[in-house]
Amino acid sequence: MNTKPPFFSIVIPTYNSGDKLATSLESILLQNFTSYEVIIMDSRSIDDTQAVATRYKKQLPSLRFISEKDEGIYDAMNKAIDLAEGTWLFFMGSDDSFYSPQVLGQIQQHTLVSNAKVIYGNAKIIGNTGWAEDGTIYDGSFDLPKLLNKNICHQAIFYNTRFIKEEVGYFEKRYTVTADWDFNLRAWAKQPFEFVNLTISNFVAGGLSSYGGDAAFSEDFLDNVMKYFGMDAFHPILNTPNFNRYQSVLKKQKLSDKHTKNAQPLKNKTLKNKLKKYIYQKVKAIYEKRIGTFFFKQKGFCPCCEQEVTFISRHQWLRDFFRCSNCNSIPRERALMHTIKNEYPNWQELIIHESSPGNRGHSVLLRQKAKDYLETQYFPNTPLGTLVNGIRCEDLEQQTFEDSVFDLVVTSDVMEHIYEPDKAFKEIYRTLKPGGAHIFSVPIINKHHATQRWANKGKDGNPEFLFEPEWHGNPVDKKGSPVTMHWGFDIVDYIKEHTGAETKIVYIDDLHFGIRAEYIEIVIMKKAL
Repeated sequence: MNTKPPFFSIVIPTYNSGDKLATSLESILLQNFTSYEVIIMDSRSIDDTQAVATRYKKQLPSLRFISEKDEGIYDAMNKAIDLAEGTWLFFMGSDDSFYSPQVLGQIQQHTLVSNAKVIYGNAKIIGNTGWAEDGTIYDGSFDLPKLLNKNICHQAIFYNTRFIKEEVGYFEKRYTVTADWDFNLRAWAKQPFEFVNLTISNFVAGGLSSYGGDAAFSEDFLDNVMKYFGMDAFHPILNTPNFNRYQSVLKKQKLSDKHTKNAQPLKNKTLKNKLKKYIYQKVKAIYEKRIGTFFFKQKGFCPCCEQEVTFISRHQWLRDFFRCSNCNSIPRERALMHTIKNEYPNWQELIIHESSPGNRGHSVLLRQKAKDYLETQYFPNTPLGTLVNGIRCEDLEQQTFEDSVFDLVVTSDVMEHIYEPDKAFKEIYRTLKPGGAHIFSVPIINKHHATQRWANKGKDGNPEFLFEPEWHGNPVDKKGSPVTMHWGFDIVDYIKEHTGAETKIVYIDDLHFGIRAEYIEIVIMKKAL
């Protein structure tokens, strides 16, 4: 008898779903990875739902059918959480289905190389909902500002069961339509989710979440967000017109000011000083907002200088301005170093090649502590493989290195400037040892559509832009580097096509490490052992 617990617990809430249930059960049967249990939580259906479930019991011996009175779909899902024995939880509707037979196997493999507690992908929308049209692939990678405006489709999310049971808790039953959104916000506040560029399921419109509002959820939303994330109404993530509930934020700010004005005189000197400080901070925030000044400060630990620091930004574009007070690193550099440490804890012992390094952030730490670190730059009109002021000249598209020499190749915002990225990825892959990886930051500009080529190399060597010209800074060329690619999440498919390597995209949103910004994704291309 096999007593090993299943890897996945697949939960299907049902009520009079006899004409639909076979859809989800058939798609489960097609999965190549079979370590799962199926928990059908039924709300005393009066049709043939139980008969359908019983019919599939022979093919799905791990199927459990529980039919009892509940207080709605989220109560049924809460009961399933208590019953779940799998390592990972997945909730699906009775008429939803997995997008392909490989989904569970792909997620299982991803969990082996990830520390995430919640992993999510996309869902294909079948039919029109109130928030997506038929055929839409919904909805790519999320950061916190995006999650505050729309929810991730829960048919695309895998939750670590222990994380849910011990840290997040149950769905809020008072929210009859969108308790899953509240659930995701609470979970994200504990630990941001990790995106995988996979379509997980076919989500059929017409269910509970497709239409209708949730008055209780809407009324509580802003207060809940402030509570879960420790924010006030002046927090920059909330205090912006980009936030859908911005008008509610402004009302809270005015209410806060009103309470301050109506406060009774205080005799205690300590309380008076505290109140003066509070009023100063609020007035300062309002004043800065009116004159267009932005200020954001967060204490934490910098992965680049490895010190307790304060991260500060005086500009809304956090990607380039949210800096470490000690080493001046920016978010993508901290995300890159954080990922290197997570993926290769022994990084200091490895042979590392960094192309086009900078003079701050991860580059400084790699230079200082990696025992075998080599930096290269591309110097025009210079023979490849030669030294310029002690730095080796290399072209990523045609490198002079032998095969299989590096454990890690690191680049930071380089791959959007390569004219022939297929050649560059092939060359990087060639120089990696088995088990090695190319870990790099690159702005994923096209979050909702495919990669676009932005410029070609002209016969004279200058860029021929296909759209509006874009240039970024270049440490060895004053005129800068032309943007040649606007990458989308299909970069993983592009790399697979040209190198055969498995690739994943890591998204980190963690203020403790000063990692919050636009286009913060880190890509990991790994060479198989």
